[in-house]
Amino acid sequence: MSLSINKQHPRLYRIWAAMKQRCTNPNCTTFARYGGRGITVCHEWSSTFAVFARWALSAGYADHYSAVHSFLTHFSRHPAPKEGTP
Repeated sequence: MSLSINKQHPRLYRIWAAMKQRCTNPNCTTFARYGGRGITVCHEWSSTFAVFARWALSAGYADHYSAVHSFLTHFSRHPAPKEGTP
């Protein structure tokens, strides 16, 4: 029996879960820097970890990769800043 994708890549799973919290949970300590600025997680990624994991792994993510934020920033799309924000 094969392991589920989140058990095969526990670090990537934690990254995915934290990303969703930053972008969707107003009680998250870093929400203001992400979700509070209009940064969202696309439906495909937020609905299931397997879709996000397939994308990340095909884009070159490896569990030993140390600059996860840079990796996601480089390969992700962000909304344009809201009018009147720096």
